[in-house]
Amino acid sequence: MSVTDSTQPSDDSTAKSVEESRTLTLEAESLEAGRQQAAEQLGVPADQLRVRVVSQERRGWFGRGPEVLTLEATWSPPEPDEDAQFDVWVEQGRVYVRIGRAKGGGRRVETEQVTELLESWQVDVINDQAIAAAVRQQDEARVEVAGIRPSVAMADDAPVIIKVTEDDTEAWLIPWAGATGQPVTASLLRDLLKQARLTFGVDTKSLASVANEVPRTPVRIASAQLLVQAEDARLEYRFEGAPTTHAPSVRSDDTADFRELSFSPAVEEGAVLVAKVPPTEGIEGHSVRGQRQPVEVGRDIDLAPLAGDGTAVSEDGLTLVATSSGVPTQSKNKIAVLPTYSIGGDVDFSTGNVEFAGNLEIRGSVRPGFRIHATGSIEVGGLVDGGSLEAGGDVRVRRGVIGQGIAVLRAGGSVETAFVENAEIHAGGSVYVGNEIRQSRVIAEGAIEVQRAGRIVSGTVRARERITARRIAAPMGTKTVVQVGWGQDATAPIPEQTIRPELHVRDGLDADVLITIGNASRRLDLPSPGGVFRNREGHVDYAAN
Repeated sequence: MSVTDSTQPSDDSTAKSVEESRTLTLEAESLEAGRQQAAEQLGVPADQLRVRVVSQERRGWFGRGPEVLTLEATWSPPEPDEDAQFDVWVEQGRVYVRIGRAKGGGRRVETEQVTELLESWQVDVINDQAIAAAVRQQDEARVEVAGIRPSVAMADDAPVIIKVTEDDTEAWLIPWAGATGQPVTASLLRDLLKQARLTFGVDTKSLASVANEVPRTPVRIASAQLLVQAEDARLEYRFEGAPTTHAPSVRSDDTADFRELSFSPAVEEGAVLVAKVPPTEGIEGHSVRGQRQPVEVGRDIDLAPLAGDGTAVSEDGLTLVATSSGVPTQSKNKIAVLPTYSIGGDVDFSTGNVEFAGNLEIRGSVRPGFRIHATGSIEVGGLVDGGSLEAGGDVRVRRGVIGQGIAVLRAGGSVETAFVENAEIHAGGSVYVGNEIRQSRVIAEGAIEVQRAGRIVSGTVRARERITARRIAAPMGTKTVVQVGWGQDATAPIPEQTIRPELHVRDGLDADVLITIGNASRRLDLPSPGGVFRNREGHVDYAAN
């Protein structure tokens, strides 16, 4: 058995820095056994060996013994990993590519790499099939893959031309005459800029980089200033229960979750209730050919109209702050900080009717015939059972409303409750019901949402923006009217709205339900599956879910 070096270094230091091929001669019973033995002897992976049979013979008496192979195993150091490279250049508007092959475990050139580069140059035509073929072959052949048309006509022997994008946002200097062309002179560049009418965003550094050179690839020489639209001022509400608050969640017992019967957390004097983010000025746009795109100044918001009792606008006009301790409440488009009065039980003969300049918290129920009035919000922990409520802010009733035909709830803000039966509700905001509206009149200037079981049964339900329910029923010929597109005053002209009025029903509607969307009405002759109802050119249009 012998080991032979196939290369002889001329210098000891070279021998140490470059690993050389090694050859081993050995005997084995089979080619695979010899490969494994050689790998162990040389200390290299078996799959990196090249093994050939030198001789083959049988030994023993009369050649009847086992067959023995004489083998030569050669190991060469693996080829180092080297990523493939590609070269791209331009000659007279034609773009060429030359793609090399990766070495060892290096990465190949991918089609996307070439395509992304060409797209960044704003070429006019890309031949995807030619690129794919060049990437597949990777034989360093010259392949034409794209084309660029000049924006200004030039002679065939011109060293460069100018390409301006169709939207005038970029200008590129494109090689034209190829490697045989003359260097680009400063005077030529000045003439080209003038002919292309480039007057804005010219990159002098890019121009200097190609002066007196023969470029091979496109160079961006001008960029537009893109228009940045101004933003209007906006408000950030810093207290719970603000207009950004979503509808309440509903528990498994069909009661609405009103955060453990608490109002919005109280604030101290000086607390920031609303912060204004000022409008931005925007940035005027300029094309590379000097065309201006004017920008409008963002619209401002005055916080003064928001200031209610217990609040004031800061000197810089950027915040609305509390001037007293209390609970923040939104009432009639104003934000006030009001005191809270709590009643530990029911509103009945023990309390009489209740009127309070602030927020009211009633931990019990409101009994038949009793009235409650508050300039702020009203929250009831039990039922409204034949009583009446009027609030400048929101009304929240945890257990539900049993109207007995006499209960009326009026809120300057939203109304939230578990269910409504035989009652009347008017809300300046939206109405959120946990389970069902039955034989009632409910009017909202915002939306009406009936969650969980989601039933609307008999009566009239009207919302300016949207009504959402699971099922709308008209049992035994009872009258059920669903109206979307206006609020309290049904006789007033329908206002222009940014929100498109819609009726969303998940499961279905009974026959005889009367649907009105804006100025269009439709009575259902037959039961209808769930879907979305909209006003389309004066007709109630239906689209399935």
